[in-house]
Amino acid sequence: MREKWLEQLFEAIQNDDPPYLELLDERWGELCATPEVASRWADRLMSLVRHVHADRRSGKFAFTRAESACYSALFAAGRHDELIALIDSDPRPMWHDLLWVGRCKVARGEIDEAIELMAKAVNPWTPMAGLARFAEGALLQAGRRVEAYEKYALAANRATTCLATYRLVSKKYPEIDADRLLTDLIATTPGEEGKWFATAKTLKRFDLAMQLAWKSPCDPKTLIRAARDNVERSPAFSVEVALAALHWICQGRGYELTSLDVQMAYRLASEAGDAVGQSERVALRINTMLKPTTREVRWVRDVRVAGDFRSGPLVRHQTLSESIALYRLQAPGFVGRPDGRVVRRIEEPLPPQSLAETAEQLRGSEGAVLEILSAASSGSV
Repeated sequence: MREKWLEQLFEAIQNDDPPYLELLDERWGELCATPEVASRWADRLMSLVRHVHADRRSGKFAFTRAESACYSALFAAGRHDELIALIDSDPRPMWHDLLWVGRCKVARGEIDEAIELMAKAVNPWTPMAGLARFAEGALLQAGRRVEAYEKYALAANRATTCLATYRLVSKKYPEIDADRLLTDLIATTPGEEGKWFATAKTLKRFDLAMQLAWKSPCDPKTLIRAARDNVERSPAFSVEVALAALHWICQGRGYELTSLDVQMAYRLASEAGDAVGQSERVALRINTMLKPTTREVRWVRDVRVAGDFRSGPLVRHQTLSESIALYRLQAPGFVGRPDGRVVRRIEEPLPPQSLAETAEQLRGSEGAVLEILSAASSGSV
């Protein structure tokens, strides 16, 4: 039964274009289930692979989808010497081919020799962290966990987010202290320590998180959410994080920021400052941030002046000296200028036609260009 299933699967791999099953042949020896079955498949495929290697040695282009399956079957059958000899006959073996040689050495207990061999095989086309993953796996298999962690674990285990990376490594090495692990991970991204702010905050390492928030650019929206969530439980943490958010906004960091983000950071810093009895010190630090005359700082100053606004239409302001900045005003029906003064108050939410007419009336007012982007009759944008 298994033989019939393997025949059908092997045919599917040969006809797999585009290659949705391209990694399945790497596990062919495991699919064979027994060394005997794997050995029969290896005998069947070796002649084809040898012919392909001979063509390559003569300078011809040759390729077969059976190559990885043959290597995997030889390995599963325990025929390591034949596997190494077959790969050596290829004049240009790829990284994933040489991995089989390394695996053979690991199976023989030659851990250091295997790692040294693969280190010499690294080239510009080697997959990212390919050597680290192989070396870590070999050392873990040999029970050398401390060496695996210290030399390769941090490079071999990367996830889509910093927090996911921390959890991945922590799960694999539960014996490593959480503070040491986090410190080691932060050290792997010099100049980008701020990326680990959310991880430190989630682990409730608030002192470390505050340091990271200031050490390198950090997403202001992330900082604002952290300050909002902790303004009552930990106002000292909240005030530092909110101030850091304002700092990075003034530095031009962040994506798709609106005046609502600026006002939220300012309000959270003020509220947390009052809670810890440092309102004057917080105000002084904010004023110091707003002294430069860069475009971003001017925008933050203007938004701060307009801080009495509550939710309303999204308005785009553009002056001769400023690039486009998005403002989210905070009072239904208000239209404002970059200097924060109200130009006109609309008592009821306006349909798009009236909003367009209002924008046209305000166009050119003292050099300010106001364009109401869009708003439904409900007042939303």
